[in-house]
Amino acid sequence: MRLSTKKIIIMSSIALIVMSIVFIPAETYGEDKITMQKLSGIWWTYDADDVPWAIKFNEDGTFRMAHTVLRLERMPKDEGKFNLKETSLILISNKDCEGSCKGLEGNYKIEFTKYDKMMLKEQDDQCMERKEVCRRPWRRAFE
Repeated sequence: MRLSTKKIIIMSSIALIVMSIVFIPAETYGEDKITMQKLSGIWWTYDADDVPWAIKFNEDGTFRMAHTVLRLERMPKDEGKFNLKETSLILISNKDCEGSCKGLEGNYKIEFTKYDKMMLKEQDDQCMERKEVCRRPWRRAFE
């Protein structure tokens, strides 16, 4: 079966479009400093096993993580304090929640994509569960 030149061009164009959608890396803004206002609020993601996660950053420098937004207040998996300096985020677990890494610090670089996703690039974190969840792209839960 021979394909006409027109069909080959159409198929090639479709393949290029699909490849550009799949392989375009997330563009991040080159921010020198992340503000508390930009970070504060609730963010959500899924881990590698498609389990949902939510994290809430409060303006008082505290955070909570849970499996869903609804569980943030009553059933946190982790909570503690965080420090924000320029594009660095340090998470410090201070409660012995289920799965928590009490006392361990996690250091991450924050980047925001042009589509307002938040990326946390691990710099140093000994808490394996937190590290696994944090490396996923995060979306703001409520605008």
